[in-house]
Amino acid sequence: MKNKKVFGQTLSVTELSQNASGAIKRVQTEDEPIVIMKNNKPVAVLMDIKLFEYLDGIAEEVEWEKHILDRIASDTGERYSLKEVLGELSEKRRKKGSSK
Repeated sequence: MKNKKVFGQTLSVTELSQNASGAIKRVQTEDEPIVIMKNNKPVAVLMDIKLFEYLDGIAEEVEWEKHILDRIASDTGERYSLKEVLGELSEKRRKKGSSK
């Protein structure tokens, strides 16, 4: 099975500069991004803000997942109670206050 291109529509930089409002309208009405080409190479993507926010949300979830997996991989199994953590913080603050 061939890979389907997600972003199928293209527009040259020149065409975009000649009719930017038309390109924006096309993106909004057709609900499909447009790849902007310069010298026959893709250089940018014009997309509806709703799609951008959706993709940005996915990217954020992937970053959190990566962070979680990294933490799991480096977990030593050592745990501290809230009482221990608060006690250590209190001790550090007391030492910091007395060194002034």
